[in-house]
Amino acid sequence: GSTTLGPVPAAATIVPAHTPVDFALMIARNSNHLDLAVRFTDRGSYRPSQNLLHVAATNFSFDSAAFLMADNLDATRGAFSNVGIEFGSTLPEAAPETGDDDAGPITYLDAVEGASGNTFKTGGASNDTSWVGPDSSSNNNTQWNQRLAVEGNDSTLFQGAVTAGNARPQLTTRIAGLADGAYAIWAFYWDQVVDDTQNWILSAGLDPGSLTTYSSPGEPVVSGTTKAGVTNAAELTFNTGVSVQAGFSGGVYLRNLFGIRLGQVTVSSGVPVRVYLDNNLNGGSGNRAWYDGVGYQRTGAPADTNAYVALLGVDFNRDDALGSPSQSGFRIVSGSATSQAANAASYTKTIGSHEVTVSQPDGERFEFRGANTDSSRAIPGGDTALSYLVSDFIATRKGAIDIRIAGLPAGDYLFRSWHLDPFTGSALGFAQGTANNVPNLIEARFAGVTRDAVEPTALGTAGLDTTFITDSQIPTLEFLFTHDGASPTTFQLRAIDSNGTDRFLLLNGFQLYRVNP
Repeated sequence: GSTTLGPVPAAATIVPAHTPVDFALMIARNSNHLDLAVRFTDRGSYRPSQNLLHVAATNFSFDSAAFLMADNLDATRGAFSNVGIEFGSTLPEAAPETGDDDAGPITYLDAVEGASGNTFKTGGASNDTSWVGPDSSSNNNTQWNQRLAVEGNDSTLFQGAVTAGNARPQLTTRIAGLADGAYAIWAFYWDQVVDDTQNWILSAGLDPGSLTTYSSPGEPVVSGTTKAGVTNAAELTFNTGVSVQAGFSGGVYLRNLFGIRLGQVTVSSGVPVRVYLDNNLNGGSGNRAWYDGVGYQRTGAPADTNAYVALLGVDFNRDDALGSPSQSGFRIVSGSATSQAANAASYTKTIGSHEVTVSQPDGERFEFRGANTDSSRAIPGGDTALSYLVSDFIATRKGAIDIRIAGLPAGDYLFRSWHLDPFTGSALGFAQGTANNVPNLIEARFAGVTRDAVEPTALGTAGLDTTFITDSQIPTLEFLFTHDGASPTTFQLRAIDSNGTDRFLLLNGFQLYRVNP
């Protein structure tokens, strides 16, 4: 249930602007009842308060107020600190860093396939290498040929040479481990510069549904491409050794490395940056793509396309036990971990002018799990700001969760969701795929297109193998999208793998940001 304390009485006289005001909130458990009190004071004559004592409550769950009780999560009182009072319906935008744009050198990252690499088929598992083709200069309409002896950086690169009937997959290269801040993001490819019949290109972008095809400055015009943002890599500054010329023959280099500045992003909470690559021309070997890697460059300027304002967030809790930890700034949807029959197949939450509905499209009642009073799960510690968010989750064994948001005005948005089971055992819990120690693959779909994919994990030995984590270790789905404002927006989360009849899918919470409001 929920309880409203009512409006705090107004002051007898108006409190002057900028007057410091102390705020106190107390929630105490009194047997199976609650005592609640809120007080304001300017340390003078303004001392309004509101109390609600001995309130019956069967479920101890607090919307937008989080406290973690001591010992066995069964203490009688919670303490709050750093409480902020905000005007308006949205969270404040973080202040951007200031400084000169493109102030630092570029850090180059080579594209590497496989489980320990950074490059994979968009929407596919990171350990899937079925997209990697042979070391061949021939056209390949289904794979990216891995070229080995062509003097690319780290001795390898990926060739996309296609003709009509192209079924070769789009690639994703993930840049992980970045500190929070603003970065310019680059993609690098090679071009044949001594033969005007060979004009190599690369399709690239930060949105998998909107790639631009680039060609090289100083080279012949290629129809359907742009040269904007492309620079000969010899003119760029790197902080490590990068090969920028190759194929020395007859006193000249046959190929140059070119960099495409794709835009600027702001990294928050250590979330990895994803760069998407393809060859969207069907020009065969004459317009092949020789993709080598990506780069990032720390900047001090505000992001040119990613000024985010948090619009709404939802955190999922279990409510059949005391001490459910809730993420600050998020609204709460809660259910029982011990009785699936007590839960619903659809939950609707009104957040400001927006109506948010989370549903299981097959009508299956949701399951909830949480670390509070569950000895097999833990509230993670470490250098993370999301400990309470990932301590619990909503889940289904049907492999599908839909998120519908009504009331969004037209504009650009960022969707972000988190997928960690705080299970500490030897298996992966609700993060499992084809076996209980093999991770699943979760896809985020929007407007019928897969926009991002991630492997969920757990805290136990089959996953992170630690309860002390960083935000960058939390599996996260993230993508930009544009909404026309004409109808509700729906996001589809889908688990790809099944273990017998179960297709496990978990969701800790999600957040929606407005871009350049």
